[in-house]
Amino acid sequence: MAGNLKDREAYERLNYLYQAAHCVLSNNPENAELARFYCFTQKTITRRLVLRQ
Repeated sequence: MAGNLKDREAYERLNYLYQAAHCVLSNNPENAELARFYCFTQKTITRRLVLRQ
């Protein structure tokens, strides 16, 4: 049960990062660097999830 909670928190974090990247680009398209950073952070989290499963 605790393992599922960790995964759930990670998926919530991924969802938040995706929404933040989308919001940043829709508000200011010149801010692509920040959106790229959010996507890079998403990739890092997904790699960690796959390695620990």
